[in-house]
Amino acid sequence: MKDLQTKGTGNSRFLKTSLAEGITWEQALAMLRAGTFPVDFNGFNQEGIETLGTLMKKSNILTDELATALGLTQDDPTILDVFTKLKELVATAQSTANSAKTTANAALPKSGGTMTGNLILKGDPTSNLMAATKQYVDNSGTPAELRVTTNAGVTVKASLSGKTVSATADSSGLAILKIPGFGTWTVSATINGVSISIDYEIKAIAQYELALSTDLETAGWDIIDSISKSGNAASIWSVGDKKTINIDGTDYQFQIIGFNHDTKTAGGTAGITFQMVDCMNATAQMNSSNTNSGGWTSCAMRTSVLNSIFSSLPADLQNVIKAVNKLTSAGNQSATINTTSDKLFLLSEVEIFGSTTYSKSGEGSQYAYYKAGNSKVKKVNGSASHWWERSPCGSDSTYFCYVYGNGNAGSNVASNSYGVAFGFCI
Repeated sequence: MKDLQTKGTGNSRFLKTSLAEGITWEQALAMLRAGTFPVDFNGFNQEGIETLGTLMKKSNILTDELATALGLTQDDPTILDVFTKLKELVATAQSTANSAKTTANAALPKSGGTMTGNLILKGDPTSNLMAATKQYVDNSGTPAELRVTTNAGVTVKASLSGKTVSATADSSGLAILKIPGFGTWTVSATINGVSISIDYEIKAIAQYELALSTDLETAGWDIIDSISKSGNAASIWSVGDKKTINIDGTDYQFQIIGFNHDTKTAGGTAGITFQMVDCMNATAQMNSSNTNSGGWTSCAMRTSVLNSIFSSLPADLQNVIKAVNKLTSAGNQSATINTTSDKLFLLSEVEIFGSTTYSKSGEGSQYAYYKAGNSKVKKVNGSASHWWERSPCGSDSTYFCYVYGNGNAGSNVASNSYGVAFGFCI
């Protein structure tokens, strides 16, 4: 651009002429028209002006090429048109940058992350480190490995949709099956003449471990459930056989007290009934107040204490416990027998002693374990203790029945805190 800079005073306002006196207006006008009128710019800045900087012209301000590149469509674009266009371009660039940032923020980082939707791959892998599609895995027959622990020499089979694979356990009791596809496989074996069959899901190319054993202590609950459903439990195990269950970090012993004794709420007979060998470490009340009104059906022991214990049991055990119908008097000295559906329950007086001393009749029948004359003494934290029954006292509205620390029958007020030795069915 060019600047005009004033020199000196910059005074150029006064004019004078050297015309002689007596010149008429007509003569002066003629001289002006002819360009011969003498004028002296009196006081004119004799130094004039000078040029500073670069001269402004089209070639260094706005060429046709630049106008075209900027997308200016005016016939004779101005500098204002240029800046208006630049403003539009900056706004567009900012919008594009914001969109790119949003896209980048939503992208899965190279360091890894969690996808919330399905990832559709281009095709099957062609190199070792490429991801494998389900199609590729299903068609390639690449196996998962199922390691089954059982008795030495036992043949284990796994079947699904017409496919069957098998392996024989080695001297250590390990059978390794190569499973050629995903899905729920039926795994079976015959152990000591008893057929065992369970469903087992294979959902990845990985190593799985399963125990097929008739040893009660080491057998998984799914195996115990399978044997119970088969009706062979009594031919494999005996009343009094024990199994350890961890509840809230504490190991408790449970024992079989009967086979095919309890009626399932869903119909049929439960194959095995377990009960605690001793009591839970924490004692509990039947009710917070001294009443047996409502009987077993509505007492706090059933509706609160045992429900809380059930939620603390191992998940695989919870999954196979069967709800069974338990018979109990209605309480408040009533002879009415109510039926409840229970997953965990306390035993009634007659189920323990085979007769009624303090309870009403009609609350079931004696379990084989107690019928065989086994001890009724149970401990709390290592010491013999009273333990509750579910039976309301038939002659008092404030008592429930319990077993004395010496194993005899008794009854006492519902708010007393005694041992809890619950049972359940598989």
